[in-house]
Amino acid sequence: MKFYPLPPLLFFFSVFMIIMASIADLTPISRPDYIAWTGWFLVVAGMTFSYSGSILFNKLRTNISTFKDPDKLVISGPFKISRNPMYVGMVAAMLGTTLVAATYVGMAFLILFIMIVATVYIPFEEGRMIAVFGEEYEEYCLKVRRWL
Repeated sequence: MKFYPLPPLLFFFSVFMIIMASIADLTPISRPDYIAWTGWFLVVAGMTFSYSGSILFNKLRTNISTFKDPDKLVISGPFKISRNPMYVGMVAAMLGTTLVAATYVGMAFLILFIMIVATVYIPFEEGRMIAVFGEEYEEYCLKVRRWL
């Protein structure tokens, strides 16, 4: 198996790089103040949405690790809105960080993060979910979208 960093590590690395780029003023974007406030809202909302999925996994005492087989099919809470609320929250928080930092580098990291999650992590996780839960997961997929 290839080594891939866990999604939260990839997320925090990307946010760190966005912040560093804005501090260094490498690629500043001129933006009105309301865009920064929108960014802060997205950071808080995204982290809250992402964390709510994590809290639910802990409450249900189920595996949250990307590369371990799932042991419960979680379809309540934020999973009624998205099959991947933690990724949706991370993307919203990264977009918010990019708006606050006002840097083009942030957009590049956001796009890269989405591409990696959409082509590596989600397909892997969905494959494991189908292997473990079969028809039950496929029915869930028909009712709830992958992102929103």
